[in-house]
Formats: sequence, structure tokens, C-alpha cells
Amino acid sequence: MYEILKGLSDLREEGTLCDIELQAEGKTISAHRVVLASVSPYFKALFTGGFKEANQKVINLKEVSFNGLKTIIDCCYSIPLDINTDNLSDILATATMVQINDIVDHCSDFMSDNVAETPFLFAELAEKFSLHDVRQKAIEYIFRYFYDARKGENFKKLSKDALIEYLSHDALEVRQESHAFYAAKDWLEYDPERMKYAEEVLSHVRFHAIDIYKLAKIVEINLIEDNKFCRSLVREALVYNSKELDFAKPMNNDERARPRGREGIFVFESLEGSNVKEDGWKSSSQSFKDNNIYLFSLDRDVDRFSGPFGRLSRVGKFVRNSISMMEVNKSFLFLFATDNETFEPVTMRFESSKSEWMSLKPAPIPYDRQAVVGSSIAMFHDEIDLYLISGMLVSEHSDFQVDMKCSKKLLRYEIVSNEWEVMPDIPTGSYYSAAVACSSNECIYVCGGSALPHTGDNRRTFAFDTNANMWLSKPPMKYGRHAHCVGLIQDKIYAVGGYQAEGRIEFYDIVLEQWTELEDLVVNVIGSCAIVKDDTILILGGKANNERTSDILVFNPQDQKVTLHEKSLPKPMWCPVGALIISRALH
Repeated sequence: MYEILKGLSDLREEGTLCDIELQAEGKTISAHRVVLASVSPYFKALFTGGFKEANQKVINLKEVSFNGLKTIIDCCYSIPLDINTDNLSDILATATMVQINDIVDHCSDFMSDNVAETPFLFAELAEKFSLHDVRQKAIEYIFRYFYDARKGENFKKLSKDALIEYLSHDALEVRQESHAFYAAKDWLEYDPERMKYAEEVLSHVRFHAIDIYKLAKIVEINLIEDNKFCRSLVREALVYNSKELDFAKPMNNDERARPRGREGIFVFESLEGSNVKEDGWKSSSQSFKDNNIYLFSLDRDVDRFSGPFGRLSRVGKFVRNSISMMEVNKSFLFLFATDNETFEPVTMRFESSKSEWMSLKPAPIPYDRQAVVGSSIAMFHDEIDLYLISGMLVSEHSDFQVDMKCSKKLLRYEIVSNEWEVMPDIPTGSYYSAAVACSSNECIYVCGGSALPHTGDNRRTFAFDTNANMWLSKPPMKYGRHAHCVGLIQDKIYAVGGYQAEGRIEFYDIVLEQWTELEDLVVNVIGSCAIVKDDTILILGGKANNERTSDILVFNPQDQKVTLHEKSLPKPMWCPVGALIISRALH
């Protein structure tokens, strides 16, 4: 076959038996109709379909370039196809027009294999020629490596609409939002004619997510200073960020302050040293090491905070198992703990878009050198209040058998005012219970937990009616359990793992007010953390078979199956505290 095509190519070079001339951009190339018709549906239809071109000696192809046409014709005669970024557009345009899909596929493969070389050009070409898989791959690369990709010349040649598409997307991953601004600035200043688009382009930069020191420099840049609208964008951000104690920020859904990046799992682990001594149980500053903070994605190999996020590990040292944490709008984290040095209660807020912690008003727990461990926390969706169910009170120098007691306190923290309110006590105090807030009936549910002394029914279930401001007793669980985890999905509370439960899973139907065991389904983990994601419950870490585990289990209530996620925690963890959060750290 090769010899035949080689012979035909030689005849074409000699001009022998050529019966068609193709013109593009005023230049002509000779060929054989039979060869073109054999590889191109377009030429076959043109030569045999009764069109006037069938009898013409010369055909002018106005839609393609001569270089693209010559490359395609050469390829028809088995001359190797040489694709590069300079001729890619011409080849794609010609191959698409003459319907040679093999060449289009070669171009697609070239772009997929070399997407890092010039992703903006490839994304543009892929959209133009409807190469959806290539476009998706190029877009994902741009979102992930925008900071480096925007340094190339093709970025500055982007269309306005393409630039806005990238700047407006949550998935655009920039280490600092100021990088998005300077990218837009470079694009605008590349061509003076683009300055008329300044307002439209810069309205997609999230100035509220830029720290106040960088904003102070940005506002003095001519591009901003000379445009009233753009100047107002930056000044509004300056006002927003100058309110360091603006406690309403977490409830502000302003898109200009929303962090970019991927959804990740934020895990907080407070490491302990030895805590058992001959004279009983003691917690001291020597007993606890630094806190470990991890951020990882379930679909990407990113594990531990690094770079600008390294500061998070300096948030403080807390008594082990005293940490409770809740995310708000996947942009803020609220952390409640006991300081390891002073034994005072601590309340802190983490702002994802700036990677910053802020101290808030501590919970009104009479600390008296007492730590609070094994607490629970719950929050209604789209509400402004957090509810903290206090756990076990432990003195700084405590005998394990005598000097511990369970708190009955329920505390309400109002995010906007940064104020605490003491609510009615829970009927029975416990620690390592589990809590969840149900928005459909505005109740906080607390189930299980261990009491002190270690007697009593740890199957108990209580509900706090926030409208009536009172506790209600509910039917007990089938199994007693503590150090378990719960997840709320469609008005059903699923209880998983924990001591004494023998690995059973059961759920409480809020409407029917009854617990039901899921038979033949066993998840024998203790001290795990549960996160609800996409109507499934992710079960993180804990102990399995008395050994710490790094496994992430996925419980799907719909098909009542538990599977092992392909991703795992960065290390085996006992009693981790976790939450979903949007973070630009997931690069």
C-alpha cells in the first residue's frame, strides 16, 4: 500500500495524470481526484455528487489557508503529518472542512498530549472545532495552573469573553486573588483599545478576597485610579476588609468575597503525648504536641498545608479531643476548643479566602482550670447560630475516677453579633455524644454519649426545639454507643460506629420518630469523623480493630452500601475533626 501511495505522490510531484487543481490564498496545488475522493467524504461528494465543481479543472477553496490545504493533500499521499502549534489551526480548519476525521483526531491527540504548552490556544481551538474532550482538559489545566499559564503570550491574545469566562469561575485556582487582578491588568494593558473593557473585566475580580495591604497598593495603580467604577470596586473592598471584627462576614454571600478553588476536606488533629501517670490522669502542657492541620481533595493528590497555609499549624495548642469545628458556607470555619496552656475556652474563625484565623469571644464555660472534651456542635443550614453541646469537664490535675464530670450545658453562638447565650440544660449530660441540626423542624438532635460515672443508658436521644426553647425526649437508639458519628440526609439521622454498637448502622426517621437498624451492614469504627457530601456520608479515620486507620469509608444510604474510598487520610487518625471547605490551597 505504501508503494502505491508513494508512486502516486511521485506522479503528483511530476504533474503526471493530475486532473484537479486546488487553489487557496492565490496559490495552486495539483492532485488526483481519485486519491482525494478515497480519503475525503467532502471531495468524494464534490466530484461525484452532480455539483458544478465535478467538471471544473480548478477549484478555489476560500475557507482554508494554502499551508493547511497543502499539509492535508500531502497527508492524503501518505506524507507524514507534522503538527505543531504554528500550523495546528490551519490543519484543523482544513481537515474539518474536507471531513478527514483521522487528521482531526491526530490534532486532538496533539493538543491533549501538549496541553501544558499553550492551554489558552488549545481551549480556543477546541471550542471552535467542537472538540469537547480537549477543551475540557485545557480548561481544567488553565484553572489549576492559571498563575503560570497566564504568563504566556497566548493569554494576552485571549478574547474578552474568554478572559471573563476564566475570571468569573469558582474553579480558577490562584494562590492569592491579587494574582487574578494582575492577570486582568496585563490583558487590558496589552492593547490600549481594550481599556474600554476595564469595568466589564475587573468586575469579575473578587477584590473583597484580597487583603487590605495589597488593596492599598492596587488602588494607586493608574488603571484603577483613572476609572471611577474600578476605583469604587477597590474602595468597597477596602471598607469590607478594614472591618477586622466584622462578625457578619460568614453570613455575607457576596460573590466578591467568595474564595476560589476546589472543595476539599479540612481535617484538624490535636496530637497527644502520654496522658497516664501513676497518680492518675493528668493533662499538662508537656502532654500535648502541636496540632496538625490537613487539607486534601478527594480527586487530587494534595495532602498537607504548605506555603502560605503553613501558618495554620501555629493557630495554637489545644487539649486533645477538646476541638469541635463547623463550616459556614464552605468559606469559614468556626473552631471551639480548650487552650492547652491556660485551660481557657477558645473560639476562633478561619477565613478561607485569606487563610487567616481570628479570635472570637470564648464560650461562657466556667473554666476554673478545666478542659471541655468530647463536645458536639450543630448548625442549621442558612442560619446565623451555632449550637455547642458541652461534653466532659476535666480539671488540669484530675484523678481519672473522681475529678471528672459531664456538663449539661447547651450554648448558642450568634455569628453576626459574636455573642454567646446559655440555653436550657440538656436533661442528661454526656461526652462523645453526636449532634446534628435538622432545618425541617428546627430541632437539634443529640444521641448517645457516655455519662459519668459510666452507668446509665447511652442509647438516649434528645431533641432541642429551638422555637419552644425546650428539650424533648425521643425514642432511644437500638444500640448504646459513644465516640460515634452521625450524618443527616433527607430527614434521616444515620448513626455509625462507636463503642458498644458492634459496628451496626441505624437511622432515626425524624418524621416517624423511630430508630431502624440497617441489617447486615457493619462498620466497625470508633472515634471517626463524619462529613455529608452529595447525599453520602464520608467516614474519616478513627479506630478499626483497635488500630488507628487512615481509611475513608463512603456510606450510601440509598443503596445501603459502604465502600472504601480510593483516597485516604494523610495518616491514621483517632478522633479527627473535619469539615468541607472551598480553598485555593488545593493546587
